[in-house]
Amino acid sequence: MKKILVLATALLSLANPAYAILQPGNPNANLFVDPARTGNNFQAIMLYALTLLMSLVGFVAMVFLVLGAFYYMTSGANEDLAKKGKSMMTKAIIGLVVAILSFVILTVVQNAVRGTV
Repeated sequence: MKKILVLATALLSLANPAYAILQPGNPNANLFVDPARTGNNFQAIMLYALTLLMSLVGFVAMVFLVLGAFYYMTSGANEDLAKKGKSMMTKAIIGLVVAILSFVILTVVQNAVRGTV
């Protein structure tokens, strides 16, 4: 029960930055594409889907990073579990870097398409 509570708390704490960004009055709250601001609905839907997909990939990478760290820290004398945790953390960090770079590229392309570069 305690492990589930700790895991749930860790996962909920990952959502806090999203809530902070989307607060009313925040100038950075327009991270997602608003179809009303773009003339082409297909373009808006595709940009929204890609942004949502990048956010999901980043979230999954963070979950695997936390899970890998948990495996590594609780491995004790079990070297196989420690190796599994290290491998999982390495792959999660690589995935997180790819997701961040993809989000940056997506933002640049989105601004180029809108003409706000």
